[in-house]
Amino acid sequence: MTLKFLTFLCIGLLLFGCTSNTPPVNPDSGTDVPSAAPVSPLKNPSFTITSPASGRVFDIADQKVTSVDVALNTQNLVLKTPGSPLKVGEGYFKFTLDDDRVFVVSSKSYSIPDVPIGEHTLRIELLKSDGSAYSGIVRGVRFSVISSSMGKPIPVTYVVNINDNGFDPSLLNLNSGDRITFINTITAPQSVISSSSGIELFNTHILTSGQNSTVSIDRSGEFEFFSTTRPLIKGKIIVKPTQN
Repeated sequence: MTLKFLTFLCIGLLLFGCTSNTPPVNPDSGTDVPSAAPVSPLKNPSFTITSPASGRVFDIADQKVTSVDVALNTQNLVLKTPGSPLKVGEGYFKFTLDDDRVFVVSSKSYSIPDVPIGEHTLRIELLKSDGSAYSGIVRGVRFSVISSSMGKPIPVTYVVNINDNGFDPSLLNLNSGDRITFINTITAPQSVISSSSGIELFNTHILTSGQNSTVSIDRSGEFEFFSTTRPLIKGKIIVKPTQN
């Protein structure tokens, strides 16, 4: 009997020793799972037109047409050809010249062929790879092509984009007779007005998203312009008289 008792006692001590080395489990703690690395939010793609500058004049001497080089600066954008798998942050450009010539562009530089003498409007829209638009990502620029042999100076048209931050650019140096095209690049309707001493210099009236309005500047002097929907957003034009 004593031998059996001692045998059971030894077995019990061994079992107690094994269980005592196991750390207690907190039922509320659960199983340790490595925390996932924080995911950075996706940034919206955007771009700017670096060339041609707004209002640029190309003098082609005795030629009738020329090629105009366009250069873009992109942010958070991977350029893809149309029809690529749809992915946020990827896409391509749609160039529209004078509302009738369309070019599909998948690079940050492009040469528009056969641009004739005259004033031109270039509208550039960023599209997703499936052809749908990135909301509000539209830029525009106006430029002119002249022939110095014609001896006919023409007014210059400048482009001002209305965006979430205000006017771009917000300061313009013009000659009397030049023009300004205001483009609303945001979703909310906008209108731009300028007046001096109670006399209205120009009024674009309401522009919905993507619409534009061109105004002629026929008076010399310094004038402020502002958004009627956001009066704190202002710009300034400095107009020199035309030199005869």
